[in-house]
Amino acid sequence: MKILICSDTHGDEEILLEKLSKYPDFDHYFYLGDSELAETNLLFEKFIAVSGNMDYGEFPATKLISDQGIKFFLTHGHLFGVNSGLQRLVSEAQKLEANIVCYGHTHQLSIRSIDGILFINPGSISQPRNFISERGTYVILEITETEYLIYCYNRKDQLLDIEKNPLIVKRNNE
Repeated sequence: MKILICSDTHGDEEILLEKLSKYPDFDHYFYLGDSELAETNLLFEKFIAVSGNMDYGEFPATKLISDQGIKFFLTHGHLFGVNSGLQRLVSEAQKLEANIVCYGHTHQLSIRSIDGILFINPGSISQPRNFISERGTYVILEITETEYLIYCYNRKDQLLDIEKNPLIVKRNNE
């Protein structure tokens, strides 16, 4: 299974169109809020989207998606106070028995495994707030029978020059 994960484009519709064109045959496309676009935008026929603090449409605040025995929890993160840490998000993920949590809001790329749950923040593809890439970031998650492969890219589709890319995380027996 392959999944494109993006967040925090803040009105930059073109970048999402570019990514759909580049990756037309993925299994899922997750958008984690702050598009500042209407939920009627055709992009959201492909992207499964949640609402961010800068969205004013009818996007849901969270989404729980199950596919091939994996539970994905999608949220923007602002409702769980992710700028102050992940404790509330971890608690919610445990309650929902999620395997993977995808969130945004901080505009900072972050991949962590906490208590057997994979947490992915793709950062902002349009307005990054980190020193990893001045060009913005997004993530491609590839799931095999035994592991998660997390590929981190900049806006120009270049693999980021970070210690491990892809980051490989062994799957727990779900």
